[in-house]
Amino acid sequence: MEKADSAMQYLSQRVKFNYDHDLSVPLPPAAPDFSVTAIDTSGKVGNRIAFSDSVENIPDPQQGVVDIKGYRVYRSGEFPMGPWEMIADIPLKDPEYWNSFTEKYEVNDFQVAMGYGYYYAVTAYDSGHASWAADPAVSFRRWKALCMQTGLLNRFFPPSARFPVKTYSPE
Repeated sequence: MEKADSAMQYLSQRVKFNYDHDLSVPLPPAAPDFSVTAIDTSGKVGNRIAFSDSVENIPDPQQGVVDIKGYRVYRSGEFPMGPWEMIADIPLKDPEYWNSFTEKYEVNDFQVAMGYGYYYAVTAYDSGHASWAADPAVSFRRWKALCMQTGLLNRFFPPSARFPVKTYSPE
């Protein structure tokens, strides 16, 4: 229950942050495409997660600079939506993970059991920024005001559909 409370507190803080910033929040770097293959090395079974460095040359959409610092690889043994455990934090071109012959990053996960399914996720992270360029064209308050002025809110969500009232009467 403690983890659930912590997750709800974090989510609540993020929602408030997003709302306070007019839903103009920093975008994460692009995540690389990856593959997962079963491996058997010296009697150890596992999964190999492999991905290229293709996203390392994509500029940050809000800063206009290439600033990727590394990758994180996560595993879930339960559901595709988590809970997730980070199994690798990889700085750019770290020789422990970068294969210069295949020009791919490779993470070997031997903390798996035969007969069980696992889900993986790979994310890229950048240097982070104290501030970011807000796009005024994507302003939530501007969009809401436009909907109210033009009547779009009532067209797509009539008042009767916004808060449907359901009643129950015993027979």
